[in-house]
Amino acid sequence: MASRKKILWIGDVNKSTGLGQAFDNIAPRILRENKYELVVIGINYRGDTRDSYGCKIYQCDSQDVYGFQMFPGVVMNERPDLIFIVHDEFAHKIYTDWLRQNAPQIPVIIFFPQDSCSVPVQYMDALRYATIPIVFSKYGYDTICHRFPEFKGKLRYIHFGVNTDIFRPLPKEREEIRKLNNVSDKFVVGMVNRFNPRKMLPLGIRAFSLMFHGYDKCKCGNYYLSSLDQCDLNFCPKSDVIETVKPKKNMVLYLHCNLEDSLMGGNTNTLYMSAESAGLKESDQAIMTPGVDTLGPMAPDKVALNRVYQMLDVHLVVDAGEGLGITQLESLAAGIPLIKSNNTTAPELVSGYATMVDNCSFFSMGNDASCVRPVVSIPSVVKALEKFYANWVVNGTVLSDESHKYIVNNFNWNKKYQEFSQAISEALATKKTVITEKKVVDV
Repeated sequence: MASRKKILWIGDVNKSTGLGQAFDNIAPRILRENKYELVVIGINYRGDTRDSYGCKIYQCDSQDVYGFQMFPGVVMNERPDLIFIVHDEFAHKIYTDWLRQNAPQIPVIIFFPQDSCSVPVQYMDALRYATIPIVFSKYGYDTICHRFPEFKGKLRYIHFGVNTDIFRPLPKEREEIRKLNNVSDKFVVGMVNRFNPRKMLPLGIRAFSLMFHGYDKCKCGNYYLSSLDQCDLNFCPKSDVIETVKPKKNMVLYLHCNLEDSLMGGNTNTLYMSAESAGLKESDQAIMTPGVDTLGPMAPDKVALNRVYQMLDVHLVVDAGEGLGITQLESLAAGIPLIKSNNTTAPELVSGYATMVDNCSFFSMGNDASCVRPVVSIPSVVKALEKFYANWVVNGTVLSDESHKYIVNNFNWNKKYQEFSQAISEALATKKTVITEKKVVDV
């Protein structure tokens, strides 16, 4: 029997992040086919070098978080036939620059997100080098090709999948789950996400707080706490209030997030402080999952996460852009109503199955200042929450089989894997070429 081709995979191996879920669902299928040998540089991986996946995993440590230092040695020792990079754009160039100089004959697939309406110019060189660059969404494809037309015909897009055997409505178990969490008689707004700047959790927390404590609608368009003496956006006087909305105390905010994030300063109290700054007390008005680390070994398994979704009356996602946004798809698969900021991939992925809320302006984040991102309108979020709350008061919350079927039909991992398998076969059979801004070059 001819020896199998070897694939070197570089990416998250932790089952929690979107990139980690790509590995968790693609790698076992590669191994089951037995067509290829798989070796991995495991980012955020804390297990043994050989675990239940059945392949060799090189563990990245705190001194080499993304495997940049070990990469040359692994390539020289393992001699892969294909390198499959599943990583954010900032990291690609480190790998491809070394390959360009030392192993240009090895084909490369890069699977990556495009999560802003600006294209990071500094990252395009690595994508030009790739044999097959694959972005998470059609939005990403269109955005990049509009700015860099030379990618048309080479760049492609493949959506993430969702395990719909796990993420599904549990109507019989739902009430017991809510009872165990003491929220049977509460309207539960959930925010299930990593706590980093792009997720914009403090804006969702503010929207919830306004409804819980009561708010004034100002002529300028701002909604602010009724307890304040003036508008906290444009300092308008109380005489500019056009309506006062009473508090709704039968609400709970469930924050299923990591309590700290390096991009938020790494302070373990940051999430608590965000809630407290909005006037919310933990366990009374805001529930936070203690000790959850969405990036490490404390991350909940997917069965437990589906039970988290079952507790919610609505899932609130107010990010400033997503390459895909895995939790919004999971919650729809679980049958939970979704409120989503109308940006980047949202119209492509969840339009028709989510309540989309408007954005009010653009901004740039300090750690990603070259990218312009939309910022959600808090009044739009409040209006959407008010709609779901009013319906809950009369009818309760009914889990949606239709949203589950939509995810089954469009984000099935078995179907998605066939697209990745085809890309792998094509990359292995293709003579390595590199596109420049003006021409295609054989290497």
